[in-house]
Amino acid sequence: MNKPRTVIMMFISFWVVAIGILYWFSMVRNDQIIFYYGENCPHCRLVEQFMLENQVGNKYPMVMKEIMNNELNKKEFFKKARICGLNIKKVGIPLLFDRKNCYVGDKNIINYLQQRITK
Repeated sequence: MNKPRTVIMMFISFWVVAIGILYWFSMVRNDQIIFYYGENCPHCRLVEQFMLENQVGNKYPMVMKEIMNNELNKKEFFKKARICGLNIKKVGIPLLFDRKNCYVGDKNIINYLQQRITK
């Protein structure tokens, strides 16, 4: 391979990686709430109903991630549980991560969201 072609390929590779990193950072906001749930989880549905009734998603940036049928979301869920110091063998859904803390269970999550929306 000649030198100019190598330089061009390195330049293109650099920009592809740089754009990917910028895109990833734009998708992850510091104030974003992540809600981990399961498709058939009755406790998750209670939280989802509360969020709909109170338009929580319109008031705070939120991402909802289903973990029962999505391995990437499941791995991320366990990573967040570890960050919060939770026992990954005992942690369950629903779980809400606010970039600082984890809230597990419908009552804890609803209480947390209720406090945020009444501020």
